[in-house]
Amino acid sequence: MKDRPPSSCCAVYIPPHHRFRSVVFSPNSSNSSKNGADFPTSAASVIHSKLLDRQNIPVLNAKGTAAPPPLSYLQHDEKQQQRQRTYNSNNGNKNSNNQSSQYNSAYCHGISKNGSDRQMDLSLQSGTFGEANVDEWKRKLVILLHDDGKQELVSREKKDRRYFEQIAALASRMGLYSHLYSKVAVFSKAPLPNYRFDLDDKRPQREVNLNFGLLKRVDAHLGEYLSKKSRTKESFSDNCFSKSSSNSSIVTDEGLFEQPEPMASNTAIMEKILWRRSLQLHAQQQAWQESLEGRGILEFRQSLPAYKEKDAILTAILQNQVLIISGETGCGKTTQIPQFILESEIDFVRGAVCNIICTQPRRISAMSVSERVASERGEKLGESVGYKVRLEGMRGKETRLLFCTTGILLRRLLIDRNLKGVTHIIVDEIHERGINEDFLLIVLKDLLPRRPELKLILMSASLDAELFSSYFGGAPLIHIPGFTHPVRIHFLENILEMMGYRLTPYNQIDDYGQERMWKMSKQAPRKRKSQIASAVEDALRAADFKDFSPQTWESLSCWNPDCIGFNLIEYLLSYICENERPGAVLVFVTGWDDISSLKDKLQSHPILGDPNRVSLLTCHGFLASSEQKLIFEEPKDGVRKIVLTTNIAETSITINDVVFVLDCGKAKETSYDALNNTPCLLPSWISKVSAQQLAETAKLQFSRDYSDHLALVRAYEGWKEAEKDLAGYDYCWKNFLSAQSMKAIDSLRVEFLSLLKGTGLIDGNATSCNTWSYDQHLIRAIICYGLYPGICSVVPHVQHNEKSFSLKTMEDGPVLLYSNSVNARESRIPYPWLVFNEKIKVNSIFLRDSTAVSDSVLLLFGGSISRGNVDGHLKMLGGYLEFFMQPAIAEKFQSLRREFDELIQNKLLNPQMVLHFHHELISAVRLLVSEDQCDGRFVFGRQDLKPSTMPVMPPQPTLVSRTESGPGGDNSKSQLQTLLTRAGYAAPTYKTKQLKNNQFRATVEFNGMQIMGQPWNNKKSAEKDAAAEALKWLIGGTKTGHDYFNHMSMLLKKSKRDH
Repeated sequence: MKDRPPSSCCAVYIPPHHRFRSVVFSPNSSNSSKNGADFPTSAASVIHSKLLDRQNIPVLNAKGTAAPPPLSYLQHDEKQQQRQRTYNSNNGNKNSNNQSSQYNSAYCHGISKNGSDRQMDLSLQSGTFGEANVDEWKRKLVILLHDDGKQELVSREKKDRRYFEQIAALASRMGLYSHLYSKVAVFSKAPLPNYRFDLDDKRPQREVNLNFGLLKRVDAHLGEYLSKKSRTKESFSDNCFSKSSSNSSIVTDEGLFEQPEPMASNTAIMEKILWRRSLQLHAQQQAWQESLEGRGILEFRQSLPAYKEKDAILTAILQNQVLIISGETGCGKTTQIPQFILESEIDFVRGAVCNIICTQPRRISAMSVSERVASERGEKLGESVGYKVRLEGMRGKETRLLFCTTGILLRRLLIDRNLKGVTHIIVDEIHERGINEDFLLIVLKDLLPRRPELKLILMSASLDAELFSSYFGGAPLIHIPGFTHPVRIHFLENILEMMGYRLTPYNQIDDYGQERMWKMSKQAPRKRKSQIASAVEDALRAADFKDFSPQTWESLSCWNPDCIGFNLIEYLLSYICENERPGAVLVFVTGWDDISSLKDKLQSHPILGDPNRVSLLTCHGFLASSEQKLIFEEPKDGVRKIVLTTNIAETSITINDVVFVLDCGKAKETSYDALNNTPCLLPSWISKVSAQQLAETAKLQFSRDYSDHLALVRAYEGWKEAEKDLAGYDYCWKNFLSAQSMKAIDSLRVEFLSLLKGTGLIDGNATSCNTWSYDQHLIRAIICYGLYPGICSVVPHVQHNEKSFSLKTMEDGPVLLYSNSVNARESRIPYPWLVFNEKIKVNSIFLRDSTAVSDSVLLLFGGSISRGNVDGHLKMLGGYLEFFMQPAIAEKFQSLRREFDELIQNKLLNPQMVLHFHHELISAVRLLVSEDQCDGRFVFGRQDLKPSTMPVMPPQPTLVSRTESGPGGDNSKSQLQTLLTRAGYAAPTYKTKQLKNNQFRATVEFNGMQIMGQPWNNKKSAEKDAAAEALKWLIGGTKTGHDYFNHMSMLLKKSKRDH
């Protein structure tokens, strides 16, 4: 056995391109091996002393207590090491037999990169190796910090994984990030995600196999199309268009915004027209302001805090391109500031040329604010003030102030990136930080330099407006103080004491919609207490309730913070209706599920359900605009209005007659994990459980094609048929569907149809457009086209005769299906891929609304594909998805994809194009996506493949040397395993024996055969040598292609008979 170095030793730095090998001082070390680096004592001592004298740097001991050397020292030391290597090459042979080296490489003495596990374990017993390894990584990390061109260090070595915690702690102290991905350790300057597909040795790669008869038919269609295209190339465009394409233009949104009128040939005439319009607007505004009603409205406006800052705001807008305005709730900024700008432009006779757009985060806000502003101007909605939201809008040619949702403005930016003609943009409620609002600010910041005359006003209801000011280069900020009406706040304990209501462990379980959940909670095992419950209990213990009765104390001790408390809300609303003064009641709950459940519960109450006494209304983003507007209407005398809503009614809108507000204190919020590209949903509320179970029941009735999207299509089609017989509500009730959601889907379909007609992509004949609407294979392809790159692999498993599958995405690695997905209940999915709508992180990553697709669908309707390193190798999604197939099949896919993409582009550029002339190509695509039986399979392993000039099926590169990277991985062991598993044989096993001269000899076993390699200095090298011998025997020298594969199969079958 080799002598182990002492626990305390010194180190000399070796440069990085020599693998950062530590040179350990060991006066009692044995003779170096044949692969060792022998450093003569005198030379090494001279180098060591010179380094210390010149740089005055302490020598690092094994514990690494000294600070890491500066970069200048490392660079100087590299030159010294080059001289030392030259010295070794000239004198090493003379001293190797009779001189004991005092400096031995840790790698070369059994702890090298290729060192065996047994040798490593022997070295670890003393702890010296671990200390030297951490010391070595300290040097590596220092160089990484100083190297601006390098971002991270990656290690696949076992010794680094074993000491990962110590190295990671060292990296953290240096300000670096670290992560262990299975068998790969990464240290980086930037934060690292939870999963990296480029470091996943087991990421799925797909071998694609298609039926020969199917390929022959597809090839016939494609060949006919290409032949026809080549014959009619010169006159091809003339035959393909029924009308001239000169009239077609880029996609527009007619009616969405004011269309530019034809410019007069004479600029002076156009200026006179605009001047006359501006004078007319000025006269109309002046007449309104001087009228009796106008003066009354003006008096009310002047009482608002925002009006007192009118001059300061207008001056700041005139002097700056960007202005930030913060104002407390109720100050009037939302209704007044857009009016200030419009009135100022009209007063300066610029009314006809001004164009103001004010965005709101919600549809109801845009509609209600526009109505309010129009009434304050004494106009009808749609004159100088209008609005535009999804599915509807009201504006005219004379509209100069448009309220719209953020999405509407983003859609206009798609077709008009410079916002031609717009003079002012007001973005309201920026403090909400929605994804659309943040993206809009990014786009507008990029737009401002191109439009220096454009004015941008940002409005926020919070005091964190300094953040937005700094984002726009120190834009000025104006704060408007607000005023609030006197409000009496009653907390839970006050309500319980005032009403005498008692809480028990049972009456908090809501009677409507939560009985099933209560039974499940009784049957389920006891779980750990939630953070909310723990915080509530701590607050209750700290609170002083000496002024309250014992009954209130007892009720508070029984309170369950995880419940919404429908029973308590019902009791409190009944108490208000019977004992309090008239006025509307606003009830805040968490979502639409709670709104609908609470409404159904209240309607069954004798008082709250009486329409002669109570008007029950709901407010939610799902509702139609006409229903949302009902909350602003005043009820009849003697009728109390109760509005059930979410936080949609907290900002931007005001319900004037609200006197009472009931707030359950909860709201559903979604955060976003930007590093892992995953939305995160906070813990679900109990009331949502029963609704999810109902949704599962509904989906199961329409599911039979491994697709959530197709299940929803069937549900809608069934509702549409029931609507013809006026039985839509009964259909929804029987199938646990929302009639309101069905109507919203129907409205969206109408809008999408209108947009497609407006672009000219389709004509008015709906029948011809729905020719293939019942082709589910083609619908899958369209879903894949729309949801890409939301791709997930479906890898089947069979364990103990039970079928299952695992899922993996590019960003997250292993994922799960959401419980209400139709695919979540399947034990087997006969498709290799899922496309999904969204993924969300709760405790794990879950996929929502998925559809299974075949290889052909993904290759033809997914992202762009590129050639791999060998024939028949295709890549997609940045190399994450890899496909292996016969070269002829790969060429077929590429040709189909190229022609089909060209056809789609031509159709988009020339909407009048007639697709009938391309029926051969369309038939080939339909045939391929409908008859692909998914006969391929998944294979695994890192595929660092070399180019191949011969067609191979499956793709197998030629044999490489024993130290060179090759197929299936970085060494011959990986090559052999990939070769055997892809041919359908079991993975090889290895037996290694240590010889008397401390060398190792390995034997590889597979298919009943044993092949022995040559002796090597360590275990891993011996195993690689044995694998290389086996590869040489299997491949048979220089054979390639099918001969190569047939030769291997013949040898394996023969060996099986012999054994």
